[in-house]
Amino acid sequence: MGAAFALTAVATADAVLVLVSRQRAGRPLLSGAPDHLVHRLRHLGVTARGAAVLVGTIGFAGALVGMLIDLGWVGATAALWVAGGAAGMVLVLLRVPAQGASLPGKPQVGAHLRVRNR
Repeated sequence: MGAAFALTAVATADAVLVLVSRQRAGRPLLSGAPDHLVHRLRHLGVTARGAAVLVGTIGFAGALVGMLIDLGWVGATAALWVAGGAAGMVLVLLRVPAQGASLPGKPQVGAHLRVRNR
């Protein structure tokens, strides 16, 4: 069980981040929106390439822990470190507004590009 979680830690953290943030905002859970992990990293100023490298590195670390658990080189409790890191990442990124979310006193991103139906 721990190995399976470690292998999917980034996807799990992203899903939890999106579901919790949409629930807190009162938005439909299955609607599309730029509120995923990578969007929030971009909102913090991380470049697209930097976000890809960061998420890929975290995913690789989780997969490595999962593989080491599966091979029996480390105990299943090693997945707790991955779970703690994923939970910490979710808690920190929940404080970052979703890209495109309206902030007080700040216009919505891309608002001037929207075409209104008449």
